[in-house]
Amino acid sequence: MKLDIVEHANGALIVRLLGELDRLSGPMFQQMMQAAIGPKRRRVVVNLKGIDCLDSYNIAILMSLRRAIEVQGASTIFVSDIAAIRHLLKIAGLQDDLALAASEEEALARQAK
Repeated sequence: MKLDIVEHANGALIVRLLGELDRLSGPMFQQMMQAAIGPKRRRVVVNLKGIDCLDSYNIAILMSLRRAIEVQGASTIFVSDIAAIRHLLKIAGLQDDLALAASEEEALARQAK
């Protein structure tokens, strides 16, 4: 798994995941995200388009990450246009718990409101 982390002009942190998010890389992903976000970040966009697969363990990691970010007063939107990921979240009943956008642009626009 690789992370591409960039700061958008509006101050949002955009994190692009590439490869596999699995049981080995999950804890490292959480640590890297917490270090990158910091206490003053208000908007975070996590792009899942580069993830090869997503299972229940990975969903738990994303839920934990969302809670940790929101405890700091920040908002999180996950980006995915992959039908299988959206379907998995719907089956798990989490489509409303993990805010999803189809693109980074859509996520940034929603956070600007």
